[in-house]
Amino acid sequence: MKRYRGGAVWGLVLALSPSVASAQVLYGSIVGNVNDPSGAAVVRASVTITHQQTNQARQTTSNESGAYEFSTVPSGGYTVLVTAPGFTSFTQNQVLVAINNVTRVDVTLKVGA
Repeated sequence: MKRYRGGAVWGLVLALSPSVASAQVLYGSIVGNVNDPSGAAVVRASVTITHQQTNQARQTTSNESGAYEFSTVPSGGYTVLVTAPGFTSFTQNQVLVAINNVTRVDVTLKVGA
C-alpha cells in the first residue's frame, strides 16, 4: 500500500508541475539599410513590403542609421519598395521570406527626381 501512495504522490507532483513548452517561430523578418551612392545613410526613407499572394502591405521608415526592420513577417514572396525625396524609387520583387529566417535587403538609392 505504501508503494501505491508513493506512486500516486509522484504522479500528482508531475501532473501539477508546469510543463516546458518549446517555442515555435511562425514568422520570418526583413531587414536592411538604405544608403545613397556615397554610402551615407538615407534617413526617413519609406520602406514598404507587399506580400505577393495576398497583397497585404506594411510600411516603415529608415532610422537615423538608414536601417529598417519588419519583424513577424509571414512566409512567402514579397515586393520591397523604397522611396525617399530626391532619390529614384527602388523596387525588388521575389524577396523570399522563410519561417525562422532573416532576409536582408540592403538598398542603394540613386539620386534623381
